Formats: sequence, structure tokens, C-alpha cells
Amino acid sequence: MKFFICYLLLSSAVFLQGNEITLTESEQLNLKLSEAFQKRPTGEDVAQFDQALLKSAAAKGHPDAQYFMGKIAYEAKNYQKAYTWYEKAADQEHLASINNLGAMHENAEGRKKNLKKSREFYEKAAAKDFTPSMRNLACMYRDGVGVDVDKEKAAKLFTQAGELGDLDALNDLGRCYEKGDGVKEDKVKAFEIYNKAKEQGSRIAISNVAACYMNGTGVAQNEKKAVELLRTSAAKKCPHGTRMLGLCYDVGRGVKKDLGKARKYYKAAIALGDKEAEALLEDLR
Repeated sequence: MKFFICYLLLSSAVFLQGNEITLTESEQLNLKLSEAFQKRPTGEDVAQFDQALLKSAAAKGHPDAQYFMGKIAYEAKNYQKAYTWYEKAADQEHLASINNLGAMHENAEGRKKNLKKSREFYEKAAAKDFTPSMRNLACMYRDGVGVDVDKEKAAKLFTQAGELGDLDALNDLGRCYEKGDGVKEDKVKAFEIYNKAKEQGSRIAISNVAACYMNGTGVAQNEKKAVELLRTSAAKKCPHGTRMLGLCYDVGRGVKKDLGKARKYYKAAIALGDKEAEALLEDLR
């Protein structure tokens, strides 16, 4: 399955976990930069750190610093080093690091592909209500990756993670109700769940709500409203929404057909990492 590695911080503040760790004031201030990071820190986020200070804090055993050292190594595609840092943090029960070890085993990054170990890492963090791991585990059961397909179990995990505030899991749950996967099909409820995720700030939910309006799924069809939402999604640099806006211009749904604009949005979606836009762009040539 196509897998998204979550880099969620346990806390934006500097906390000691387990052992007594004394950081210098400079090391603490450096770690404090994470308070301004996105919910899932990006490569640009962690580039703000003074790496020497971060490494010294990590060497002292601070789990958040070790986690960020792993993130920096991962962004540089140094998967062996990333795994080592995540492992050090995971030994101190740093849940985001435990989750990332599971993802690296699933994706064969820094270690051989081992879905059994991947599932075990996810289960360990999920048992402590770490929602990204709950969602990742749900995806394994939904798609039958390393386990037998169990869509009911997947839907239950998506529900639990969604109730704990995981917006990605809420979107997945909406899809379950839209398709009838593990739950009774209910397109109205699917729309309501997508809309709830949208109102709480999920970018992908904006395009999911737009798709509902475009197709009349669980709500009255309204192509113009769908396009308005897709413009918002594209402005927020959501790959999915940007590609969908390009498709609207490609086929003339909700807007006047304009292949130039279709090409523009397909290229923008590709730049954001959307693979499906590549084939759509190729069809325009």
C-alpha cells in the first residue's frame, strides 16, 4: 500500500522521559523551536535547528532530540542513521519514533521489509493511544498488508483514532462509510465525517467534501461549490485537491473547459508529489 510516515511530536515542550537529563540553556532553546513546527514536522521545519546543539542534546539521551536527529537523517535519505536515532528514542518509549520504526520496516528503509515487526511497532504505540499508529495499523487491516483483510477492525481503529482527534483517520473513516468498507454504507454520514474533518483543518478533507458536492454523494450536487472548495484546497497546496481542480478544467465540470489551466494545475499537483496527475498530464499531450 502507499504509506505515509507520520512525524508527530509527542509534545512541543522539552520534557524529560525516564532518566534525569540536564540540557544547557542553548540546547533547550534549540529544541523549543519545535513549538512552531507543523503538526507533522517537515524537512524545512527541522532545518531550523542548530544541528550541533541538537546532536549534543541527543547524545545526552534526550528522546525528542534523538527523534529530530532521526528526522534529519531520514530527510537526507540516510535511512540507517535515521533508524538508529529512532531506535534510541523508542527505547525511551518515544511513541512517534516507535511509529516511524514500524513505517521503516514496512517500507524497507534502513532495514529489510518485515511486516510482522512493522505491525508490532504500530501495535505498541497504538496501545498507548498514539493515533498515527492506530491509523497505520488500520490501513494494514483494510488493505491486507501483513495481516488478513479485516475491514471491520480497520473501521473500528479509524473510528478510535478519529475520536482522539486524528484528522487523517477521520477521512479514512469517511471513506469507509462512503464505500461500505467494514461498516454499513451511509453516504450522508460519509459527507458529514468529511465535513467535520474539513472544519477541524484537514486539507485532504476539503477535496473530499468537494468530491461529494461534485458527484452528489451524501449531499445535493453542486459543481460550482465543488470548484470553489477545490480552489481553496489548491491554495493550501493539497496535491489531491490541486489535481482535482486540474481535472475540472480538463473536462469542463463546474468551470469552462480550459486545457491550459488543466495543464497548470496538473503540473502543480505533480510538484506536490501527486503521481496520478502525471498520467492525466500525459493524456493532454
